[in-house]
Amino acid sequence: MLALQILIDGFAISALYALGATGFTLIFGVSGVLNLSHGAIMVLAAVAAWAAPSVLHVGTYAGATIGVVTALVASLITYFAVVQPIQRSNRIPNEEKEIFVLTGTLLWGIMIQEVIAYFFTNNAKTVLPIVEGVVDILGVRTPRNEIFTAVVCCLVIALLWLLVNRTRTGKAVLAASMNPRGVTLLGLELTNIYVVVWAIYGTLAGIAGVLLGMFLGVSSYSVGPLTASAFSAGRRDVHQATGPARETMSMGSFFKTRLFWISLGVVIVASTLPLYVSGYILGLLTVAYYFGVFAMSWDLLFGFAGEVNFGPTFLIGVGAYTAGILNNQYGWSVYLCIVLGAAASVIAGFVLALPALRVRGPYFGLTTLVAVLMLQNFVVVFADLTGGEIGLTIPDVISIDAGVNYWIALGFMTISAIVLYGLSQSPIGLVLQASGQDPVQAGALGFNIVKHKLAAFVVSAFFSGLSGALLVFYFGTASVGTVVDVAVGVNVIVAAVLGGRRTVLGAALGAIFLIVAGEFLRPTGELATFIVSTVALLVILFFPGGFLGAALSREARS
Repeated sequence: MLALQILIDGFAISALYALGATGFTLIFGVSGVLNLSHGAIMVLAAVAAWAAPSVLHVGTYAGATIGVVTALVASLITYFAVVQPIQRSNRIPNEEKEIFVLTGTLLWGIMIQEVIAYFFTNNAKTVLPIVEGVVDILGVRTPRNEIFTAVVCCLVIALLWLLVNRTRTGKAVLAASMNPRGVTLLGLELTNIYVVVWAIYGTLAGIAGVLLGMFLGVSSYSVGPLTASAFSAGRRDVHQATGPARETMSMGSFFKTRLFWISLGVVIVASTLPLYVSGYILGLLTVAYYFGVFAMSWDLLFGFAGEVNFGPTFLIGVGAYTAGILNNQYGWSVYLCIVLGAAASVIAGFVLALPALRVRGPYFGLTTLVAVLMLQNFVVVFADLTGGEIGLTIPDVISIDAGVNYWIALGFMTISAIVLYGLSQSPIGLVLQASGQDPVQAGALGFNIVKHKLAAFVVSAFFSGLSGALLVFYFGTASVGTVVDVAVGVNVIVAAVLGGRRTVLGAALGAIFLIVAGEFLRPTGELATFIVSTVALLVILFFPGGFLGAALSREARS
């Protein structure tokens, strides 16, 4: 009986997630778009279906319909307001549009999530089921709603298969997924096909979201897991388009540029801040500087090597927790623990990179994302060692003086920026750009692509792990929420894109902006994340070069 019950429950849940993943895979396969707002749209549909009966005084069927329509509208807004402007932008190189779409849909999803949390709280919500009661299946009492969910999911997937394979619209969609240029030559409007695909996707996401709300319930915290589950179902690799590599600059030439003198002036001014600002401001900037190193390390791997790393917090967390555990368990000196934490991050990065670099595009990102989830589970399961969800208390800190901590963080970020920027402007950086944009041609020229990307991953791991170790000895504690959580990785990625992808120094600027802006907006409560995400999305849409990228472009034109 227990085995049969597990089988029935598993089939219903699998059908539900399969329906959600089907829509995600549809737009991924046709237009090559990884929609990271997918989970938010599903949750939005469920919340709309949950709220409609009480707010609009409608029945259960009408509420479910409203939920599906809400998802449909949200998906079309995603396409017209976020995806299409990025894809049509002349200011974004073709080889960079993938990460901009990823970041844009991610920010849009965060905005939806924060709106849900602000108006409807983060509490779990269960949509009233359309079908009530229980039924006996071979002695196992099963809710009718569970059977209804499984049947509807299977029927919708079957109808989608018929639509794609037996109708003119479906054949046009298939043709667009195989050869978009050929579809255009046949006189079909590619944009119209994409609109149809996004409308179908929105309907599927809405149905899946409403059924999920009826069956399991949802909250704003469901957004991430739903997106990750759909992301793992993607079946088509996305290869970046070939584009010109950015011309490298020797360090001697860099010292003659305006950027160098501005950077030097900023560092000099920043080094004097402990003399006349409060400890609160120093503490805020200390954290921002460490996040600046996180973002610069990520930019080296993606901006130059072309690998979408969705798991920067895996490298950060390994370094942070290794250093913290050694100090907590064995009482080793702070500096020895920091060095060993960085070494552990390098080893973990090397082990992760070996299998991850065998795949390309989103599958590399999925591998790194899974590594983060595994580390999170490790922290929770081995709570006696790691402190679990409560966090790991670290007996020692680098210093209790705010000024000393600030100078250490500023000095570390400055040295990291010099090393990473110098590496990016070296011949190695040029090879990384070439391998990221067209690995076939780069390999044909005799470059060892895997070796160069592996070196970039290891360097990124070293600085990420070292910064993570320094950060936990500043905090005096290590927890999932501060160094491992996916949300921390999201901030790192957004900071790098916001500051200016493939600039290294811009990533630090973006990180400082995010941390400082988030802190000053804290009085607005949950709206703080919404406001920061909105600003970041507007920058991506209208200033795709980021803060530093826009400044450098203006200087080049002048």
